[in-house]
Amino acid sequence: MEYEERKSLESRIVKDADNLDIQLELREQASRHHDLGVIWTKVRKEKVYTQLFTKSAKTFWNAIQDASVHDWHLLAEGNRFHSGDWKKKNKRNKKLDDV
Repeated sequence: MEYEERKSLESRIVKDADNLDIQLELREQASRHHDLGVIWTKVRKEKVYTQLFTKSAKTFWNAIQDASVHDWHLLAEGNRFHSGDWKKKNKRNKKLDDV
């Protein structure tokens, strides 16, 4: 009941989190060229974004729209490409950054 009424700060934060979770899923679908992700993102911008309760939820929403769903992996410093076994090595078996 408290969740549906949205009177407490906690219920509002949970509702915002639910909406952000859905938006993340839609962004992932859109990146896979699924029409549903594209269509619903447009609709949700008009209907859901305006009803987010917290400033931080709106900040996260905008960050979700601006980011690539692949950034977490492609840009992470600790991934295999940048610092792991996929990192290019020179002929002496040293990392290129060490040269």
